[in-house]
Amino acid sequence: MKAASGALVTLLATDHYLMADLYTITLRGGSILRWTNFDTNLVISSTTWTCATDNGSQPIVTRGEIRNARGTEVGTCDLTLLGGTSATISGTRLGVFALNGGFDGAQVLIQRIFMATAGDTSAGAVTIFQGLVAAVDPGATQTVLHLKDIKEYLSISFPRNLWQPGCNNQFCDAGCGLSLAAYTTAETVTAGATTTSIPGSVVKASGYFQGGVLTFTSGANAGFSTPIRSYSGGVFVPALALPSTPSTGDTFTATAGCPRTQAACATFGNSANFQGYPYVPPVETAF
Repeated sequence: MKAASGALVTLLATDHYLMADLYTITLRGGSILRWTNFDTNLVISSTTWTCATDNGSQPIVTRGEIRNARGTEVGTCDLTLLGGTSATISGTRLGVFALNGGFDGAQVLIQRIFMATAGDTSAGAVTIFQGLVAAVDPGATQTVLHLKDIKEYLSISFPRNLWQPGCNNQFCDAGCGLSLAAYTTAETVTAGATTTSIPGSVVKASGYFQGGVLTFTSGANAGFSTPIRSYSGGVFVPALALPSTPSTGDTFTATAGCPRTQAACATFGNSANFQGYPYVPPVETAF
């Protein structure tokens, strides 16, 4: 049973009302997107859900059937974001943002608002789905978010930490404690770049950026990110070929890579936060 205000119960008893869906998407970084499929923006308790316009920066949102299941079976729903070539998220084209994992692990709340007249949100909204983005299908003009309801959290594997030689922390996450900004370098493309080999303007020790992330901030590849396969002599080799050959002078950022070993943690001066078990014996000698 879904909770509803007295005003909403009264409104639903009438023979005329308007409906709209409200989509609240909380990204992993904490940014919140609030969209509606209504023709105009909707305001509820001073919070605004914005509507999409033709050729605008906000995608048009459509949803598939919500499948709710009894017991512990996980419910599902698909959201389709129609953005053409103009929709962007945080300044990055919709398809590129999705391809780079921008929606991965995002939390999604879908509500339905009922109105006596357009824009009258006083009756309140009803939650019809709450969950997270389980998979993403990015495309050139549309992106599909495959959602699973909050029972999906029951599938999180245990134990929390694995007994393995490598560190359980991710580089510069809360457990690691280092600042990613301190290990991010602003680079400029120099002569001779291709889609698979990018010479940079700032030279670090060989291997410094291996395993890190390269993100273009200008030029034809702006917004595109890829892991760094290798780095030597100031030249970056991306794990994914760039969509376009970068031009000399294009700018990008590169983050340091960390192999998550005890020795690497010591190199970063962060041994106190190392969360691996380097002395676990190999399988063949463990018994």
